Amino acid sequence: MSFPFFKGVVLSMGHAFLLQGLLLLCPFSLVAGAQPSTSIVPDEKYFLLRLLEEMPGFHAPADVSSQALERSLSSWRSALVRHAADLKRQPSYAELEPLFLKQIELVDFQASQLVSLGKLEQQVLNQQIQSGFDSGYAGGMAGSQAAALASENGFSNGESLLAGAAVGLFTYFAENQQRSDALANAQQDQFLQADRAWRTRWSEYQAQVAATALALSEQHQWPRGSVGWDETPQEDVRLAGLINASDVKALQAEFEAQRRRRPQDPFAVSRVAMLAPFVESDPARLATVAEDCANAAAWVPARRIYDPYRYLLAYRAADTHVKAVGHALKGKARVNARDPLALRAIQYWDACLALDPGDATGELRERKAWMLMTSGLVDNAYTLATAVAPLRGRTFRYHYNMAVLNTYRGGDNAALEHLDATVRIPGCNIKPLWTDLDLAPLRNRQKQRFENILKVNWKSEVVFGVLLDDVVLHNKSPFTLTNVVYQTNIRSGSQWFRKELTVASIGPGQSHRWINVLSIPGGKIDYSSPSLRCDQSR
Repeated sequence: MSFPFFKGVVLSMGHAFLLQGLLLLCPFSLVAGAQPSTSIVPDEKYFLLRLLEEMPGFHAPADVSSQALERSLSSWRSALVRHAADLKRQPSYAELEPLFLKQIELVDFQASQLVSLGKLEQQVLNQQIQSGFDSGYAGGMAGSQAAALASENGFSNGESLLAGAAVGLFTYFAENQQRSDALANAQQDQFLQADRAWRTRWSEYQAQVAATALALSEQHQWPRGSVGWDETPQEDVRLAGLINASDVKALQAEFEAQRRRRPQDPFAVSRVAMLAPFVESDPARLATVAEDCANAAAWVPARRIYDPYRYLLAYRAADTHVKAVGHALKGKARVNARDPLALRAIQYWDACLALDPGDATGELRERKAWMLMTSGLVDNAYTLATAVAPLRGRTFRYHYNMAVLNTYRGGDNAALEHLDATVRIPGCNIKPLWTDLDLAPLRNRQKQRFENILKVNWKSEVVFGVLLDDVVLHNKSPFTLTNVVYQTNIRSGSQWFRKELTVASIGPGQSHRWINVLSIPGGKIDYSSPSLRCDQSR
């Protein structure tokens, strides 16, 4: 395959998964004396080759700060070094060691590129998020993620954008015309040059992997379809078109076909699970996909060196099950729902935490907390969510869920504080909060304070000119107003001036000026009663 960055999205999409192994979901133990799992090939070379083909070099964390990217790259590099050292001790695996060393070189190269482009990348990301830009990697993958997750898990558009942008960093900005205004020509050239350099090195590496795979396939007489290098150039072109067009349904069909060709390939299972929430809304079906991921952990070789890939499957199981819960509870209040799907999701998150007890980013504990809340274990959820506040307390999802959690614990002041923080997150969709079932008790108990937080506040004025007059609209709300329709309603003497003016968005604390849109005689206004409609209006 010639699209390594997309593979990284499919396998990791915003999650640094190089953690410890799976204890609760595997039919074998990872502790000392564990029994090895049954492999579908004579030895582990098959699995090692699949790893080498699938892993693009680094996996993006949900947070693309320079520190998070550095941690992610460092973690992946450490895993590769462990692989290489392990192989060096086993002469029969000698032909694979150079591939791991080569990938370490690729990671180091990518790290150096990110260091030189990192500050620019973060600056541009901030600009896009502040303007409420809702899009993502490969022409909209993260945008689709934003749409799917915002209602179910509370992801802001900004958070989804970060997840998509971190993988495929170079082409994300340089090749998308919609973002061309965000970068100067010289800056675009930087990204394009970095992308070309990366693609050249990656192509050389892929050729080396493919040659090794062919040799081992012949040596072990592996069926052609079982190893994964069976895509023809025509299939590669078709996949490229689907990726660029963000045709998720067709892409999912391709991945399901790959899984049928390789029924015990954990990577194929992971790919299907990655896209399932975008094409499937049946909770039972999503729960089955999650269970498939958990079961696929048994196909990973038993040694500890493979623990990160068991974790990947555990994470996919938990994440997919959360989506199932979201669909099952659509139109219902989540707190105290006690849906059995939520209880199962907690077990999956516990499996992940058993493998990564440190949970350095706090994501595992945070997402477990919201499932605890959904299961009616409100106090347990509050304890866990409060513990990860320093790590997770800057996102829409965190503040929104804490507003809900405090609502049901009777902490109205805290709930309102978190609600206020929620609406200030760039990209927050205000309108659903007016009718949110989980916030209904707070809305009823604290009606005025609740409405003051969500109310659209604005001010307008007419700036008189010599012949023509301007209209200025000031957004006094703490959130962005989008699809704004402003209606003047002015009387001057016996004349009425009614004019509809529109603008796509006005940021919090910002103003928009319509130039030369009125001509009021003598600059005299006897009566004015303007109105405003926008997406955020009640």
